[in-house]
Amino acid sequence: MSEDTSKKEWVNNTTSIKGWLYIGILSLIPFVNIVAFFLLAFIEKNNASLKNYARAALLQVGIAVIAIIIVSSFRSISLDYLERELLRWAPF
Repeated sequence: MSEDTSKKEWVNNTTSIKGWLYIGILSLIPFVNIVAFFLLAFIEKNNASLKNYARAALLQVGIAVIAIIIVSSFRSISLDYLERELLRWAPF
């Protein structure tokens, strides 16, 4: 393969501004964005920048879900119970 052909393939394998706008709009739709990110991350035909963006977005979604689970497990402790326990140990 000549050098000109490889440069053309590299230029043709980029995402346009219109494509990035579609991805941005698609990422705003709940649950559809996760399916779209999985498709973008694991389809071989996509270029490297789309794959990396989708993988990073899936990683962010995963971290957010784990953080929500951790925070909601702490939230299950009743605030009344916490207040009673703190007042019981208060020196006044």
